[in-house]
Amino acid sequence: MLEFIDETIQPEFVMWGGDSASHDAATQSFNETVSELEGVSNAVISGLKDYQIYATIGNHDAFPQDMIQATPKFNDAIRVWSRTWDPLFADEK
Repeated sequence: MLEFIDETIQPEFVMWGGDSASHDAATQSFNETVSELEGVSNAVISGLKDYQIYATIGNHDAFPQDMIQATPKFNDAIRVWSRTWDPLFADEK
């Protein structure tokens, strides 16, 4: 998909709507959520490195899922994996 976007669509920018984690809230652990989101974030960032990416956090991208205050300030899982979005945090992983 990322290759198709890069080579065929070639957008001016990318809007990433979130909800990139598994939707299996009953069995999803903190570490699985963080690992999935770090993997997806790294894939999107490296696969679309030539584009400005505007990302948002979906309700399944937090742990536990469906958090109302799903921001790095209020959610440990988001605080950990969102560092992949900003190279300034690279040394803090």
